[in-house]
Amino acid sequence: MRKKTAAPGRLELLREFVNTYDVEDDVEGLASATALGAWLHEHGLASAGVRASRADLTRAIELREALRSILLAHNGTPAAAPAAAVLDASALNSPDDRRSQHLVLNMVRSTARMIENANFLRQFERYLVLRTSSRR
Repeated sequence: MRKKTAAPGRLELLREFVNTYDVEDDVEGLASATALGAWLHEHGLASAGVRASRADLTRAIELREALRSILLAHNGTPAAAPAAAVLDASALNSPDDRRSQHLVLNMVRSTARMIENANFLRQFERYLVLRTSSRR
């Protein structure tokens, strides 16, 4: 396994989520719904004792792999066609369990915010940027 370098700011959460599956060593960090619930709690995304379902786990892994595909696309690897569909928040119109859909929607929103913030900071890295929010 390679040494992991922390990503700037809240992008570290995204990096840690994408790396819940270690491609190099073929180790799955989200091997069960219980493991997903624990990971979400450890990273401040769910309350203690949250019970993730098998559907939550399936959606989380689909989200993770879609994010991995999109991140690889930014490094020259073609993105998998279904990646954008997985990230499509319009899935909230699906008849599936709403709790799972809202979990995925919140993860997508959080990820989108982190990416937007990182892009903004990169665009203005030569300038002094004043942060006015108390959130980190």
